[in-house]
Amino acid sequence: MLQSCNKQSKIDKRDPFEVNHKLSCEGLIENGYKRLWGDDVVLISKEIGDTLIYYQLEYDQEEIEPDIGYIDDDHSSILIPEGSKEFYSKLCDEAYIYFRNFKLKLDKDKSKALLFLKSIDTREYKIITNQSLYPQEGEYFEVLNLKTLDTFHCSVTREKGYWYFQSSITFKKW
Repeated sequence: MLQSCNKQSKIDKRDPFEVNHKLSCEGLIENGYKRLWGDDVVLISKEIGDTLIYYQLEYDQEEIEPDIGYIDDDHSSILIPEGSKEFYSKLCDEAYIYFRNFKLKLDKDKSKALLFLKSIDTREYKIITNQSLYPQEGEYFEVLNLKTLDTFHCSVTREKGYWYFQSSITFKKW
């Protein structure tokens, strides 16, 4: 089984090709996820050791996100203190999980980093690539979980001197 070398969470599998489709914003917050500030989407994330997992929240209403964490018109104060129960209650109100990204820090050495791809168990997962048997640096590819039939969009890229593997999946609204 391929996964981060850190301890597992009961609510969120720290595996690049396994997801819990019954997750809720509230459940993630209760398990240590925090708001990750972005420009145009609402994200909550948790980083443990070599792995960062973040989820994008969506809302049925037309506004992009709930009215929290904004600066007043006079640019002097935040409406609801970040990190408070009220903050996360408002953040999760009517939110559903739309997207998950799994980011695993691999190695500084390219050849060691690309060996990670060869550790994917082809009895459990199918690598779908347009190039060679195993994807190369910067190539985007997909991995199909043969048991759940979930498809993950993946890449191996270099950032700040390290190689990273990323997998992402978009959730169907339930």
